[in-house]
Amino acid sequence: MDRAFGCGPKGRRFDSCRAHHKNLAFLALSSIILRLFYFSFVWGLLNPLRDLAELRARRTKQALTPRIMALSVEELMKNAVHFGHRSNKWNPRMKRYLYGQANGIHLFDLEQTKAQMEKLLNFLQESIQDGKRILFVSTKPQTEGMIPEIAELHDFPYVTKKWYGGLLTNFDTIKERIRYYKNLKEQETTGELEKFTKKEQVQMKKEINKLETGLGGIQNMRKIPQILFVVDGKRDLIAIKEAKKLGIQVVGLCDSNADPNLYDILVPANDDAMKSLTYLLGLVKETLENVKTMKNTPAKGEQKPSSIKSPGTVYEESHAAKTGEQTEEVIKPA
Repeated sequence: MDRAFGCGPKGRRFDSCRAHHKNLAFLALSSIILRLFYFSFVWGLLNPLRDLAELRARRTKQALTPRIMALSVEELMKNAVHFGHRSNKWNPRMKRYLYGQANGIHLFDLEQTKAQMEKLLNFLQESIQDGKRILFVSTKPQTEGMIPEIAELHDFPYVTKKWYGGLLTNFDTIKERIRYYKNLKEQETTGELEKFTKKEQVQMKKEINKLETGLGGIQNMRKIPQILFVVDGKRDLIAIKEAKKLGIQVVGLCDSNADPNLYDILVPANDDAMKSLTYLLGLVKETLENVKTMKNTPAKGEQKPSSIKSPGTVYEESHAAKTGEQTEEVIKPA
């Protein structure tokens, strides 16, 4: 070993050998110090990411109401969420979400339903807070009144009566139809349709009603949304397939006759019974309402823009208080 470093009897002098060992020790110590500096630097870079995660978790906790936090298996069973379709009308890929069957009807595992529902609500809340757009789709007659109420909370587009083929994959053509529909509506509002004959007016009003059926809920949709919320994965399968082609995330309810592999986040549940739909969509609506309330409520210690007064207004009010005169508030241009 000593000969390898040149420190043996035939090598260099003893002093040079000791200096060589000192150099090796210095290099080893320098390497350790550099590694410590590197790890501390990386740790400092990760701090903002941890803070962001904590902030998001805190916002999620604030938005979930006690009713949502108290979501239980008993509550789901009380609202008939556990009933699936008949055992001869099922999709075998849904097997992992099923608890069993009774009287020829599949029953969902409500523990999984509960976990997936909480996951979906958290996902919707975070997506809205991040500024993502959601398209709500349900052509079921039972949800015709529920979906618009949920979507209009954040001015989201929705489809409740008819899904036009190519609404997502051929959106440029759909935009032209939306423009045509808006033009007809404007003519009807301004009374320009009266210049046409009665027969032409009747035809145009029929065209307006027809376009209203499929385009009424998406007339303000300027670009393709990032998320598709579906209530019935079997009935609105075309919408899901179009979304998957474009890489749009698909979330929503999934009954035992639908394909779970087409969803990014699914809630295995009864999508037919009015009681089940009212309860589950009610939770979704409540979550969106809470997010809207959080957006409109200023943070602690902040003042609403409408209550902030300009320096000139503050001076005039103080001067009026001293002199006993009443002065009107002057609003200066920004």
